[in-house]
Amino acid sequence: MFADRARCADVKGVFRIVDNPTRVISGIVSLSGFLVAIVAGLAADNPADVVLVRALLAMLACNVLGSIIGAVAHWIGTQHVERFKQLHPIESTDSPQSAPVVGETLEKKRAA
Repeated sequence: MFADRARCADVKGVFRIVDNPTRVISGIVSLSGFLVAIVAGLAADNPADVVLVRALLAMLACNVLGSIIGAVAHWIGTQHVERFKQLHPIESTDSPQSAPVVGETLEKKRAA
């Protein structure tokens, strides 16, 4: 399916390449910069070779900028998730005390 299966993560039989949101954000920002440069260059009636060179340079610059933005966003998201896990720990479902609580909750829902 994919040429590079080493980077693909198998999640319940579904392969996905995206394991790092930094790369996705970087790609989106760089393609957006390329598109804006193409549209602006064509709107200004510049020659095609000038438009293409400037669009490629804009894509390179936006890729670097997108990498920085993506890394910061990924770091902030990771920190938020870790802090949330610390503030709201999940109790183990293997303990015998959790079974009656689930049963009582189901009985309350059925009665309502």
